[in-house]
Amino acid sequence: MPRYSFALAGCLLAALVVSAGPPAAPSRALRADPKAKPAPAEFAGVWVTEQPSPNGDTVRRHALRVIDADTAAWTLAQHSAGVRATVTTRGRYEIAGGEFRLHVAERYAGDEQLPVRDDDKKGPRVYRFAWDGPQKTGFTLVAPGADADSPWRTMVFRKGTEAPAVAADPLTPKALLTIDRTIKKEPRYGETPLYLLLAFGPDSTDRVWAVLDGTVLYLDKNGNGDLTDEGERVFALALPGDGVNRRTPLFQVPALEAKSGKHTDFFLSAIRLPPGDGVYVKMGVKVNGKTLQVAGPTDLRMTETPAEARVLAFGSRVVTAQVSHTMPATPEVGKAVDFRVRVGTPGVGAGSFVGFGSEDQTANPVAEFEFAVGGAPRRVLLPLTERCCGDQFYAAVTAPEGARTGIAAAAVTLSYPNCPWGPVVPTTTRIDVMTRQP
Repeated sequence: MPRYSFALAGCLLAALVVSAGPPAAPSRALRADPKAKPAPAEFAGVWVTEQPSPNGDTVRRHALRVIDADTAAWTLAQHSAGVRATVTTRGRYEIAGGEFRLHVAERYAGDEQLPVRDDDKKGPRVYRFAWDGPQKTGFTLVAPGADADSPWRTMVFRKGTEAPAVAADPLTPKALLTIDRTIKKEPRYGETPLYLLLAFGPDSTDRVWAVLDGTVLYLDKNGNGDLTDEGERVFALALPGDGVNRRTPLFQVPALEAKSGKHTDFFLSAIRLPPGDGVYVKMGVKVNGKTLQVAGPTDLRMTETPAEARVLAFGSRVVTAQVSHTMPATPEVGKAVDFRVRVGTPGVGAGSFVGFGSEDQTANPVAEFEFAVGGAPRRVLLPLTERCCGDQFYAAVTAPEGARTGIAAAAVTLSYPNCPWGPVVPTTTRIDVMTRQP
């Protein structure tokens, strides 16, 4: 097994980034029942509200989507310093007698399906419901069981606009946003196929499909769109003393002979998480046999249709530095915390950032922090001289005493002088700061 393979079960994150626009819900939570009538016209679409806590250290963002005449999905994204979590509940809804009732049938943390909570099995979630006026441009839900002074008790919803389905990162290669997802020929699968699309080349024009079928991976090694070609059916490795493990299959391929070049040392390792058989992966390849690039784990998920497949860019002209979402950390006041960064190319869909291998590099990315101390900026310049986990650059940072804490309390500018993979334009991101943790 390669040294950069992983134990994914221990590091999967349920948290997703809370972003602008309505909180996202997994596509399978939004599927309409083909037998159901359409959603009522006045209630169709996405309805949103935002609830800050009184001291501003936590923000809850809700998106309620009425899918058809019987089904609704409610997504709650909560953000406090160092914590970002998104949970979607789906089920049958009723509006009658001044009440909104949701009979929960499914729950998701991001794309991962969760068990239904015991209290939801006992009966519906019930809220007092009222339109805000005859024009029905908004409505209010009140949770009767919440304390009267709770900031979460009353929710005032307004009609929102769905965020674009593609990745919001402005540095995503443009070719990925309109990439052709056609597969010319597929084999007869034994199980539900799960899809991932790899794009190679400076302009991301060379497409290679990876399709998981149980413990078999169909890999379009020559990039011609035909998954039935000889040698493109790859079997999971049998590990010593373990055999082939369906829950955590591992695949290795010596080379992909695609149009953009010969890409070697391909690996893909996966883990199935019950219930729902959600499959998350980490994968990597040496582009043109020289440069290791890796994607995942955490929120890189294979999907049930090509249209939903994550798109990863290898060997792209676009190179940027990004605060690590695979091994996130939040600066703390008066305590050293390892701050990690990945360098690579953003793709399409959650978890689609492709990072370069870090361990053999001598040039260092640089993180410049700006903390607010006593109303004045305090800058901390931090070369990221340490390496770990195959694709992480890091160093320890300590937020100065007296620094402002909370959501987006500081900023960090990432740069990479003398980057071996191409010029990196500095990018600035707001980050959370925490009080010192025990």
